[in-house]
Amino acid sequence: MRSLETVHRTVAELEQRVAEQSEQRALLLEVAGSLRAEATAISESLTQLETRLSEQINELERSLATARDGSASLDEIETVLRDLKASQEHLATEQARYQIAFRDDLAYLLDDLY
Repeated sequence: MRSLETVHRTVAELEQRVAEQSEQRALLLEVAGSLRAEATAISESLTQLETRLSEQINELERSLATARDGSASLDEIETVLRDLKASQEHLATEQARYQIAFRDDLAYLLDDLY
């Protein structure tokens, strides 16, 4: 009888472990999904920022070409350069912000896991 009780107790412990591991696996899958979604959002935002920066660079190139032709004023060129610099700073700030937010989210999710 004792060995049967031991077997039942062992089976119950193993079932509990399996249930705990299943919960952990589900949480890991949830974390992975959240991280994937966060990475996608960051990627899309950076793509938009890169597109804007590229457009401004193209505008600068057009302004420089116009300046070579003598039809652009120095003020116009300086304005484009200021805008380009502001966009670069904005892009760098956004990238840093997204990296910090991503790391914070990752830390939070890992804390929940453990």
